[in-house]
Amino acid sequence: GLGTRQDALSGGSPGALVVGDVNGDGIRDVIAANTDQYASVLLGRSRTRTQFTAFIASVVKNAMVRLTASVLPAAPGGTLGPISGVMRFYDGTTLLDNAEISSLGVATTLISATRLGFHTITAVYSGDDSHLGSISATSTFKVTQPVPLSGSYTIGPMGTYPSIGAAVSALNSLGVSGPVDFTIASGTYNEHVELKPVTGASPSNRITFRSASGKASDVTIAWNPPDASTGVVELQGADDITLSRLTVQSTSTAYKSPCVRFSGGVTSDVVDGCQLLVAPTAPRALGVTVASNAVAESLTVSHCVIPQSYVGIDFDDGTRLVGVRIDGNDVSNALCGIWLYGVVGAATGSAEIVNNVCVSAPIVVEYNVGLGPVTIAHNSVYSSGDQIGVLLNQGNGNPGAVFRIVDNVLATSGTSVVLSEGTAGVVASSDYNDLYSASTALVSWAGTDRKNVV
Repeated sequence: GLGTRQDALSGGSPGALVVGDVNGDGIRDVIAANTDQYASVLLGRSRTRTQFTAFIASVVKNAMVRLTASVLPAAPGGTLGPISGVMRFYDGTTLLDNAEISSLGVATTLISATRLGFHTITAVYSGDDSHLGSISATSTFKVTQPVPLSGSYTIGPMGTYPSIGAAVSALNSLGVSGPVDFTIASGTYNEHVELKPVTGASPSNRITFRSASGKASDVTIAWNPPDASTGVVELQGADDITLSRLTVQSTSTAYKSPCVRFSGGVTSDVVDGCQLLVAPTAPRALGVTVASNAVAESLTVSHCVIPQSYVGIDFDDGTRLVGVRIDGNDVSNALCGIWLYGVVGAATGSAEIVNNVCVSAPIVVEYNVGLGPVTIAHNSVYSSGDQIGVLLNQGNGNPGAVFRIVDNVLATSGTSVVLSEGTAGVVASSDYNDLYSASTALVSWAGTDRKNVV
């Protein structure tokens, strides 16, 4: 059982028995010779040991469990050489799976924890022509009754959940009883993330998805939305959700395909420090969009980078805004960097658009009804061609003096004005702004081009 035998030709009587390394692999072989000068060779096989790596102690029912076992030399400091074969994983005497051994001697499998209680897991290596099989020590994990999520969890190949979708499924089925923080391992996740209302979520029980490294470029969520009604990441009435330091990439070339889409009624959601990428050839692609007739209350989009899009941050027709904050984003190369189109606002305050840098990406607020106070402050907007830096066009009627435009830098190298009040009387104040224009007019007030705002 320790080697591979090469049969001798028949005839003669036993002669000699020799032990040595016949094939130069550093393992002792046995040669048996007879009196007729024929020999049998028993090629030795390396002894191995099998052990589990990254074994978890406890999971909830129906969670996915990744089992990983490695084949190692039996003696410390030994070597295995090229290895192959199969690893069999057992729960007691029940075979769970057969997994091929990699060239590095590692086998892995993914199982579903469907039965409550303790599970005793063993890994059995089959061996190959050069290596003896071996059996791991048993490892035990417990499957517990699901309880609402609370605390920190990891997402990734070796994480609590292997995918973002698996974590979302757990949220949907279990709810939360406290703040939940999902840290996502570096890598690309090709999946559609669809978040719906989560039982137990609240401002004090916030649910956060963030990159483990703290760098947006290290975690990419990529998908191909079929149309404008579906985002790569979709929040359908989901409240108290934070997306932090992630790259969300739409690979779609469909019309108005969005990276992040909000629909229904959403409250206290945050998109912060994310990079939003669209396909260069996508017609009218959107970075962040709030769908038509949705209600956005205390929604924050902050410190995001949107290098190219049709509209960077979009609030669609009929959206109701209550305390929305667009803060510190970097938006470039868009028809509109930030667009509030046909929205309805709250009398207590509709939106704050502050601290954004928009390069060839104007801020446009137009055709709105009943819009409450909107603050546009501390932004830097650089436009070119016929783009207007900030356009306020209340085509559906004058909502009154609702716009406060303060301490912005508005500059254009093109032929248009940098600030346009399309409807008379909608600007409550315009103070401390730096305005630069290469055209003959600086602003347009109530439809009349002017060289100054006095």
